[in-house]
This record gives sequence, structure tokens and C-alpha cells, in this order.
Amino acid sequence: MAVVVIGAGVTGLTVALHCLRNGHRVVVLEKAAEVGGLCRSYRYDGFTFDIGPHRLFSGDPEIDGYFASILGPDHVAVPRVSMVKLNGRYHEWPLNVKSVAGMSPGLMLRCMVDLLGGRGRGDDVRTLRDYVISRYGETIYRTFWEGYTEKFLGLPCERVDAEWGSLSVARSVVDRARRPRGLPDLVRSVLHNSSNDLRFRYPAEGMGGFADRMAAMIREAGGEIRLGAPVTALDLAGDRIRSVTAGGARIEADQFVWTGPLPELCRLAGRPEPDLRFLDLLLLNVEIDAEPADRWQWIYFPDKRYVFSRVSRPCAFHRGMAPAGTTGLCVEITLPAGTPGAAETEELERTAVAQLVEARLLPSPAHARRIHREIVADAYPIYRLGFRRDVDAAIEGLRPVRNLHPVGRGARFEHDNIDEAVASARAVAARLGAAGA
Repeated sequence: MAVVVIGAGVTGLTVALHCLRNGHRVVVLEKAAEVGGLCRSYRYDGFTFDIGPHRLFSGDPEIDGYFASILGPDHVAVPRVSMVKLNGRYHEWPLNVKSVAGMSPGLMLRCMVDLLGGRGRGDDVRTLRDYVISRYGETIYRTFWEGYTEKFLGLPCERVDAEWGSLSVARSVVDRARRPRGLPDLVRSVLHNSSNDLRFRYPAEGMGGFADRMAAMIREAGGEIRLGAPVTALDLAGDRIRSVTAGGARIEADQFVWTGPLPELCRLAGRPEPDLRFLDLLLLNVEIDAEPADRWQWIYFPDKRYVFSRVSRPCAFHRGMAPAGTTGLCVEITLPAGTPGAAETEELERTAVAQLVEARLLPSPAHARRIHREIVADAYPIYRLGFRRDVDAAIEGLRPVRNLHPVGRGARFEHDNIDEAVASARAVAARLGAAGA
């Protein structure tokens, strides 16, 4: 059976690799010039930067075994060392006894009032504001969620769907057994988990190395990967796709797996395009002439005064990500209004550098010897209020196409972690294996 996979991110590459192992013929089509999607890495003169902080973890032994089989010995085991800057001070995140002890007595008192009954009843939880206040209280909402979310998405929390909150918790606490379901759970996790004892797999070549290894395995197994080949047309006949056109070539197959953005798929399939938007990301990858300070891997900045939402340090995952005596910082700035022009981008960079110095992440502007700007399109799905209705309607409209399989972050409009992407890809490959048996 012939399978075409559209998109060479982790989801598409995992589907392709499993289909090849099931004996299918596979062609992967990728519009970018390299594989990896959001898990690619940028490399410049000895420095390696991921698209924000990534690492590999799964409580499922089969998925963890899949990670290990791809990476082999070329990875390191790392703890999670993340932080948040609140009220002018850095605290470990997720919160633990040490980080809470450093908070102001007034903030602690307000959280205690919330714990004892000040939370909302949660009778009508529709928006992100409803979700956070009903589970964690007004204080945590005002202290972290409100500023961070409104800066990150460019939307007031009253216009963000409650589902964004539950998925954000899932992304911040990857171990499902430790995810708090409300403020009492959060308090228990703070009291009983003074340190994060989990260990994550991190590729020695950066996260892009994980995707590169999958791509190499696909080619070794006889699969084909065509880069710079965006799909521009679907040839539909009745309830099946006969072929796709990509890079000026027509490719026929029996089954088609789509991992790109859902609105684009609907347009190509002649279905109504859903009112769904993705958030673009500006990365400032900063080369710094100084040794890294402390052990932190990434820091959240909920204060709206900062132009960036998160800063990560690749060499805190693996020292080989930057030359000796230097540090790299990946500064993430979300772009709710779209990609800015050159003048606005330069102003964002100047402001970011000044704020990095102020935040004590950069010794001085002179220590930033080079700054690389990278635009990441469609980085995050935007869960505006009521988005799920549009997603469900779009997926239902595509259901009659029997040999089309939308999967992954873009195609399902899901804010997933890498292990969840791999799990969904494996499930699709298993269905295709059954179809081809």
C-alpha cells in the first residue's frame, strides 16, 4: 500500500517510520527546507538553538522506548529546571516549598483565603478566566495567568476558551500523575514535591537531531522525503483522494496523512475553511560572550512589561549547545498581530536586549555578540472562545473522505506535547496497517 504523509514534523515522521515498518511504501512531503517542524534546531558557528525548550518524556514505556530507539546512546538525561519571574523575583516552576517560601506574606495570605473558600464555584466555566479562578483562585489568576496569557495570545482572558487552561497545565506538568486539578492539589504538590526528580531525554545534537535521526531511518528503510514541496492541490474523486500535487509533481497513493494546518486542508479539499488562527513566533537567538550563570533551563515572564514571554538556555540542557566560555539564549516573542516589519522588529530586539540586561540574564548589551532572528509560522493554535465548535465541524466535514487522515497539532488544532504527538501518530499508523493487511 502506498502512503503519502504531508508534513515532516515529529507527527508526520513518526507515521512514516511506522508505516514503513508495516511494509508500506511512503513518501513524505514537507514545504520547508528541512524536517522537524517545531522540533527543528537552528545552528550557527558552534551554537545550537531549539524553538524554545523541548525535551522528551513519557510515562508510557512504549513511547519512552520509541524515543530511546531513535536516539540510541547520543542523548543525555536532564532534570527540569524551570523558573518564573513574579513580583520582581525568580521562583522555581512548578512551585515547590522553596519557591513558595520566597513569596511575599501578602500573596501567601491571599492564596490561603482562596484555598479556604474564596474560589469561584465553577458553575459556568467557559472562559480561561472562569477556569483558573474556579480551580486555583483569583490570586493565582491575577498573579500569573492573566498577564502571561494576554501577552502571549494578544487576547483578554474572557475571550480565551477554558480548554486553553487545562492544556496549559498539561504542558507545564508533563507527568500526568502530578497534574493538579485545583488549588488543593496544587498545595499538596507544593508540600510533597520539594524538587522535581523526573529525568528527560535530550538529544546531543539538540531537538533537531531527534527529527534528523527519524528522517535518516525513513530513508534507510526505503521511504522518500521531499523537502521544499508544499501541497498545492488535492485530486478528489468521490469519497477518496487519488493524488496530491506538490512541488509541481503529482503523487498518487492509497492513503493520505495530513499534519499541516486544518484550515489549509479544508481549503484544498473544497470544504468551508474554519475560523481558526495560529500564532506566529519571533525568536531572538542570542550568542553571549559569557559563561552561563545558575542551572535554569527556561524562565516564564508573565509581566506584560516584558516583550518576551519565555527565555530558554539550550546549553543548560546540554553543554555542547554552545562553545566553551559562551552561552546562548532563545528569546520567544509571540506575534498576535502577525509578522512585524523591519523597523518594528529592530525595536523589539533593542527592547528585548535592554530587558534581558535588566532581568540579569545578559551581563551587558556588549556581551550579545550576535543575535539571529527567526520567524516560526503557525507555532501555537489560538483557543479563542468557542473554537472547539469550529474544529469539530471542520473535522466532521472531512470525514467522508475515507482515505484522508488528519493528525497532529496543526491538523487537529491541538496544543500537544511531543509524547502525545507520537501517540496519535502511532495510532494512525496502526489503523493504516490494519487497512493494508
